[in-house]
Amino acid sequence: MTRMVSLESNFLVPGASFLLVLVVLLLVLAVVGVAVLLLVRGRSASPRSGAGTSADRLRELQSLLDQGLITQDEYDARRRDLIAEV
Repeated sequence: MTRMVSLESNFLVPGASFLLVLVVLLLVLAVVGVAVLLLVRGRSASPRSGAGTSADRLRELQSLLDQGLITQDEYDARRRDLIAEV
């Protein structure tokens, strides 16, 4: 003979269902908040060309040339572009 046990009466204490719903709601809001934050940061960090002052960007370009990461021709072309933007 099998005895059926109600989980509601044995598992949850009075008022616990309200707390459970509240906790789930807070978790959902936290996840949505993190997702929105990541989207906003991703959009603001994407356009690299507008970051920093012209002087900062020229210094960074010079650093790339000094490190051998770009050629002199690439440096000259990008420098002309940066100066033209000012």
